Amino acid sequence: MYQLTISLQVKFPVQRGKPQSSVPQLKLITSTELKEVLDTDDMKLPVWAIHMCLMEYIPMLQETLRSQVQDACTSINLRRAFMESLSLYFGRPIEADTIFCRKITVVASNGVFTFLVHFSVPIQFPKQQPTLTLQSSQHFDSRGRPILSRPYSDYPWSPRWDQTQMSQRIFDFVTDECITFKKYCSEVLLHHT
Repeated sequence: MYQLTISLQVKFPVQRGKPQSSVPQLKLITSTELKEVLDTDDMKLPVWAIHMCLMEYIPMLQETLRSQVQDACTSINLRRAFMESLSLYFGRPIEADTIFCRKITVVASNGVFTFLVHFSVPIQFPKQQPTLTLQSSQHFDSRGRPILSRPYSDYPWSPRWDQTQMSQRIFDFVTDECITFKKYCSEVLLHHT
């Protein structure tokens, strides 16, 4: 089971013999699993007013976190709907992260060229588009590893499109790009033989 925890680290400045009234350093500490859905490193924390105590700060922080967690849950649902819409064009996935909906792999082909498409879906989806990587199932480098494309994130994208249109545009991009990728795989083989 996943451990989804958030802790607040508070460092109060202390100088010998002088009372301090300055603002403490605040940092959220999260479990590794929670980082998959909630980016706490860039989260804007509520302002700590001078002379504020921790008991006054915690309710404001809890409200901020509630809102952020709700947004993260909404984002998971959007990613899940996107993943489901991919099956309309690519078929059922061979691998998928069904909990946080961040990764999915599908099989694709163009004629006899068969390859995998790996999707890495960011936490900020759909504001940020997924990164795609193509992997040949027929071409291997001199060490026996499958040949991979560069990560693609420069294909047509709009966060305003519905899930089906996003999937259609990605499918169209992969259909065009797989020809270039197949040539790349053949060139890699020529250089290693």
